Amino acid sequence: MDLLYDIKLNKDSNTPLYHQLAEGIRVLIEDGRLSPGEKLPSIRKFAEHISVNNITVVNAYKHLESRKILYSHIGKGTFVSGKPKYHALIDYDFDVKNAINFAKSNIPDDFFPIKTFKDAFGKVLDKDGINANENNVQIIAGIQQGIDMVAAAILGPKDTVIVESPAFLGSIGQFHSYGTIVPIDMQKDGMDLDKLEAVLKISCPKLVYITSYFQNPTCCSYSIEKKKRLLTLACQYNFYILEEDSLSEFSCHGKKIIPLKALDNNSRVILIKNYGGKAAPGLNIAALVVPKSIRGLVMPLNSTDSFITRVFELFLLGGEYYNNIESLRNMLKSRYEAAVQAANTHLIPYASYTPPLGGLNLWFRLKDEKISVETLSQRLIRENIIITPGAVYHMENRDIPYFRLSFAGICEADIDYGIKKISECIKEMRND
Repeated sequence: MDLLYDIKLNKDSNTPLYHQLAEGIRVLIEDGRLSPGEKLPSIRKFAEHISVNNITVVNAYKHLESRKILYSHIGKGTFVSGKPKYHALIDYDFDVKNAINFAKSNIPDDFFPIKTFKDAFGKVLDKDGINANENNVQIIAGIQQGIDMVAAAILGPKDTVIVESPAFLGSIGQFHSYGTIVPIDMQKDGMDLDKLEAVLKISCPKLVYITSYFQNPTCCSYSIEKKKRLLTLACQYNFYILEEDSLSEFSCHGKKIIPLKALDNNSRVILIKNYGGKAAPGLNIAALVVPKSIRGLVMPLNSTDSFITRVFELFLLGGEYYNNIESLRNMLKSRYEAAVQAANTHLIPYASYTPPLGGLNLWFRLKDEKISVETLSQRLIRENIIITPGAVYHMENRDIPYFRLSFAGICEADIDYGIKKISECIKEMRND
């Protein structure tokens, strides 16, 4: 343990603290000073010893879990793996029994057509190698693999990647291995393109990574005007755009969904269309659509002719996926409306937000910035309520006055009760 506590962090560095900590742990493992199966300190204990907040340790552990350098067991702790390699990152999730969990962002298992999906497995046994690939489409094992493939293909060690801020660090953290990350603030209708253009004038980024609909955590969607301007900038400054689309199906406003890729007439957009979490629990599958100009670089990096790919093709062709999406959309719309109503009723005096018209989350900013969101989250845990602090999505892991509530896995009655309790807790903290 003393070896870990001796890891030095430079708080004046541009490299996020969680990434410095993860690198320190990795070096100890690579040098053989930490052995496979060895247990690491608890998050709280580690944070206290090296004088950082808990979120820094959480993100460092998750970053190493993403490459299977560490693994964790709920209730047992975090351990050194035997064979470090790439693995999908885990979202900032807790699953406390009987808690009203506003941090858990996946759709409940109850709403998936498990029997239908199992039937599709039976059908695929009678088929031999369904070929679902077009010339520019690759079936991949989820978003994280798509990011890794694109980064490995087009980025060098000194290249620059532009990302949204705040953002899910589990995704953008993968770019640390390939180049320099530059965050650009989000606005209500997407990335601040004036700030982006200012950066473009002094650097030459190879890639801009965006989530076009219901971005995590802000739940913002890009306006058609920003999409067109972003495409113009991509041509003008010669960079590619990596567009992630995971939640566009869950729009509540009824307007036509137009992915950035649909507007791309100059082959500047690489699209990751994610189907994971919408067809069956634990399913990690996506489509990667690559422009012809870089197809030869990206496509050879992965070859997928797996059992799960063939099953999912039948699931799509049979219509079951789209039928289930409609059912999910109706369920999520009801919970979205309950969350917005509860927020407007209880939270407005203490926090501001913009209703996102879809997605799985609401993104709040405390009006009293003297209140620590990290302290608020710890108090709420004692009330059996879990939220996601904004620091989880900040590259410097600072305790910023934001928090995310995900309504996807909570029934309407608990949404109202939980948000009411959050408002009461904020009120108490203001009066302390």
